[in-house]
Order: sequence, then C-alpha cells, then structure tokens
Amino acid sequence: VHQKVAEQFVDLGIEKITENERKLPETVIEIGPGVGAITFELAKKFKKVIAIEKDTRLLRLWREEINVPENVEVREGDATEINLNQLRSEIGERLTVYGNLPFNVSTAIMTHMVHNAEQMHFAQLTFQTEVAQRIVAKPNSKSYGSLSVLVSSFCDIFTVMDLGKGQYFPIPKVNSRVLGFRFFSSPLVPTDKARKFERFVHQLFMYRRKTMVNGFKSAGSPATYEENALGWLEQSGYPADTRVEKLSRDELHALFLCCVQRGESS
Repeated sequence: VHQKVAEQFVDLGIEKITENERKLPETVIEIGPGVGAITFELAKKFKKVIAIEKDTRLLRLWREEINVPENVEVREGDATEINLNQLRSEIGERLTVYGNLPFNVSTAIMTHMVHNAEQMHFAQLTFQTEVAQRIVAKPNSKSYGSLSVLVSSFCDIFTVMDLGKGQYFPIPKVNSRVLGFRFFSSPLVPTDKARKFERFVHQLFMYRRKTMVNGFKSAGSPATYEENALGWLEQSGYPADTRVEKLSRDELHALFLCCVQRGESS
C-alpha cells in the first residue's frame, strides 16, 4: 500500500485499541509485511514488531536489502499454522495483530485466530470487500453465513476503512476493506468447542435453502439433532420450517448447546 494509507492503517488501529485501554501493548504482530510499508509505521508506534512472512523471496529481501529497524524482527512462518499459544507465552500478553493479508489466505488466517481466541486480544486485517461483507453480515441477508456466525461468536467486529484498488501497487483486481476485531475475554463458545461449533454452523448453512430439520437430515446428522432442534424451535417461538438464515448468532449458539451438548449427555 502507499505510505499515506499505511500511516492511516496503523493510526486507526491504535485509536480502536486505546478506546477502552490506557496504553498500547509493547509488542505487535504483523502478518505479511511485504516490503514494509506498514511495518515501518508500526515500528514508530510500538516497542517491538514481530513480522511473520512466508514468501521466501520477500524474506531474502528483508535479510539482504531492506534496512530493518532495530525494534523489528522478521520471522519465517505460515500465519495459518503459527503457534499462537507459544507466541503469547513469549511476549507475555494476549496478541495484537495487524495484517494487510493476501486475499487467498485471509479467511484461513482469521479462522486460525478464532480457533485460538484465548490467545488473541485485538486484530486489524484486510479482506477482499466481498469477504468482509460476509464476516459482518446480519441475519436475513444474502451474505450472512457460517463465517459471520463463527467470527462474531469470539469477537466484536467493526469496519476500519475501505481501500480502493488505486491505493495499492501493483493494482489488484478487486477493492478491499479493513476490519477490526476486539476479542472477547469470555467468548460465547468455549475455545475447546470452537471447531465443533464451526462444523455445526457450516453444516446448517450448506443447506440454507432447506428447513433446519431437513438440513440436518441432508447432512447425515444424528437423529437427536433433529429432535432437539424441533423442541428448541417450538420453545423459542419459531415454526418447524424455519431456515438457518433467520437465526441470530446468539440463537445459533443456543441451538448448538441444545443439539450437541444435550446429545453428548444422553
């Protein structure tokens, strides 16, 4: 991104971090530093920057050609697999992450953070606009789906800024949007249940045009899911032919507990 955009990217994140806190974290993690436009801005504002880069060509550039600030450490790593628990232990606090992400891995990186939400404090990440719309989508909208429900179960989400194609070099084919994520200290779903909740919700949205009960049947779910779902719908004032896109995050969480945990205990 261009330099002015990098400055704005970092400063807007700092504003959001300090809305509810008196001081910034000492260490910030950057995913995908590229050639350093955002990295250098982060280095001005934070005591230490740990930049995670996967591309071997860019790593060589950092090692051989870029004048790396003293408070920046560039590490080789895959952000979809990095051990966030180990990283948190190393820096001594929950993680604050910035990332101007490659579009092809943005969802995988976000999902990895959700699976490790207890290690996370704040993240500010760039997505293709269409993906960002899916993340912030609300019930009864076309973009609302399993990604919306999963991410919002572990953090507050807000739009930071939009980035047009002309604000990048080289110019991409699509526009992008920067989202901020403030992770809950106590998520709606325990982190050890995150993957099971993700599968549960994804299963339902695979058959979003069907009623939820028929969706469970199509997905080959246990018969108890159908029985428990019908009971929950009745108790919650919904007709039996309700589709998943009608339900809010909190309602899907309640349905998950009803179907899965009651099924496990029976």
